[in-house]
Amino acid sequence: MHVEDCIDLDVRSLYKWSRADGVTRSCSWSRRGEEIAAIHWRLEKEGLDLVYKSTDKRSGKDELHIHRISTTWTPCHFGGERVWLVCPCGRRVAKIYLGPGKSDLFRCRHCYGLTNESRHNPIAARRNRLQAIRRKLGGSVDLSQPFPDRPKGMRRCAYARLLEEYRQIEANMTIAIFRQFEFMRPLMPLLQQRNS
Repeated sequence: MHVEDCIDLDVRSLYKWSRADGVTRSCSWSRRGEEIAAIHWRLEKEGLDLVYKSTDKRSGKDELHIHRISTTWTPCHFGGERVWLVCPCGRRVAKIYLGPGKSDLFRCRHCYGLTNESRHNPIAARRNRLQAIRRKLGGSVDLSQPFPDRPKGMRRCAYARLLEEYRQIEANMTIAIFRQFEFMRPLMPLLQQRNS
């Protein structure tokens, strides 16, 4: 299972929104325009309080979950403090994830054995970088769209560097895709037999 497949909470974002003021707030997650989850949370100096519902897959009944996750603070080099969550396993983490499958608890990625998709799929890693470059230039993340024009205010040399990086990654990604198909070539007769 990958972290990209799970609902996550990033304490750094929550802190930016609240500054640990103790006020209850809410947020939700959507996929394809449909809300898939919502949560109420309150960040204080001592911990993060979570209140959310989940539906039992067998009975179809809603269950209410109320959890408190401890926080710890570390000093920053130039002043201020950085907030961290302390997972029940004892790890200090910035993100917690709603468990895949049967679990309805927020835990760190180590507890659930989650990894990044790009670790197992170099093509996905390259695609993500191409989309990041397009976003930086204010363009669409759709790789079939033309490459975005240079944004106003961006130096020509910076734009040229991003364009060159984009072209290099795109070429490497094309080679990786062809290599994947080369590995499949010996299997093609088997697949054709199976389909006929």
